[in-house]
Amino acid sequence: MEIENTESEETSETGQLEDAKKKPEVIYVSSFPPHLQRLLQMLFWRRPAFSKADDLFCTNFIDAAIPHIVIEEGAKGCRWVRKSDDPILWLAHTDTAHNQEGRQGYLLTQDKSRALAGCTESALGGDDTAGVWLLLELIKAGVGGTFGFMRGEERGGIGSKAMVDCMSKDWFKRFVMAISLDRRGTGSIITRQMGQETCSSEFAEDLARVLDIGMKPDPTGSFTDSYNFRGLIPECTNLSVGFAGEHTQHESLDLVHLTRLRKRLIKRWRDIARIKARRTPTIEREWGFGNIWRFGSGSVGGEKDRLLELVTQWPHRATILLRRQGIGADNFWDLPTRVHTTKKDKK
Repeated sequence: MEIENTESEETSETGQLEDAKKKPEVIYVSSFPPHLQRLLQMLFWRRPAFSKADDLFCTNFIDAAIPHIVIEEGAKGCRWVRKSDDPILWLAHTDTAHNQEGRQGYLLTQDKSRALAGCTESALGGDDTAGVWLLLELIKAGVGGTFGFMRGEERGGIGSKAMVDCMSKDWFKRFVMAISLDRRGTGSIITRQMGQETCSSEFAEDLARVLDIGMKPDPTGSFTDSYNFRGLIPECTNLSVGFAGEHTQHESLDLVHLTRLRKRLIKRWRDIARIKARRTPTIEREWGFGNIWRFGSGSVGGEKDRLLELVTQWPHRATILLRRQGIGADNFWDLPTRVHTTKKDKK
């Protein structure tokens, strides 16, 4: 296997990508430390949800590495394995936001600190290859808890929704926290998703102190698998794993942050398991887009699911469309007040 590598010294991701294509040099996966070699192999796979490539990826990288892993057919093939009775549910998702399956190349910065998408029409897939790799590394290192590999997150959390439906409530009662390794950037511990609290600020602050790598509570989460468990597990959060520009040809993955996070999770997981929950598992009334679907003139059900799938898969395009309608970060949550409601819903 070989990866193209850039000699560019530009700081912007776009500049790095453009220059890398002009001055590529070949390097090999075997030139990296052993713990990174599996990650670099995984990034070669484009895996739309439930595609043949997604299935093969699960078989080759997950099933082959974890003896006695449970494959929940009733949950769309989601996998889980319990390594201890500690109250942590670790999460990542196996699919990527690619439209076409198959193999791909990608680029690296000269110092090997960042992986970059290598095709002008395709994402890198660090979302959420980074999270899957981290779960495998934690398992290999003997970290405790239960590990869940979710399917179909990029299509609206299909697998995690199915897990909620097919698993008993007793199965979830053992967990105090669900920690999804699926968030852009390097500094976020998510406390809110879809405008709802899914993790208390106190828990996030305690987790930030335990990790001690510059992460902090972040209330700007959108939608991920952990959101689907908010009514069953007290603290549902996501941690930044280093990808940026996800779902686009400008996607990158910060290998330095990812490696640092791996080290801290392995070293401090017992302290994480002892963090107390402050939030009570609840499902708040869904606002925002949910109200548009509920009260708008369009159909719900299939149309709602399709729209959610598109917004989840193409968040940057959705952002552009919102901005064109005059909706930004300052007035986003004011949107429901502009939507006509029925007398029944006003009560």
